[in-house]
Amino acid sequence: MNKENCEIIGKVLYFELHIILLYRVELLSIGSVFVVY
Repeated sequence: MNKENCEIIGKVLYFELHIILLYRVELLSIGSVFVVY
């Protein structure tokens, strides 16, 4: 496994983690809005 492949995989994992975190934050904010109303 060469360095370029490792960097690409790292970027993909980082990107996916960001999407998951953003998705969770959106769910939490939507949930809190429903709780308030």
